[in-house]
Amino acid sequence: MKITLEKGENLEVIIVDKDKVVGKLLLQLLAQVAVPSEKTSQSELKADTPAKKPRKRTLSPEARERLAQAQRERWARVRAMKEQQGGGQQA
Repeated sequence: MKITLEKGENLEVIIVDKDKVVGKLLLQLLAQVAVPSEKTSQSELKADTPAKKPRKRTLSPEARERLAQAQRERWARVRAMKEQQGGGQQA
């Protein structure tokens, strides 16, 4: 569109026209994304849904005790290393 006006007005007309075109394109894009087409199969719709959360894993009491014992042994090694290096002084 070519309109001969003063310099400032000419620029405003171009900007308004551009905004109209962008708005129309955005509406068309949103309409396509929001409404799935009739060709969309059920499996394609399911692919868009989020996956189920994994179940919480539970440990047996024996396994929990093994983990706790291993952690106690690790901390014992850390304390032993501290005593060797700094003499074990506490404030």
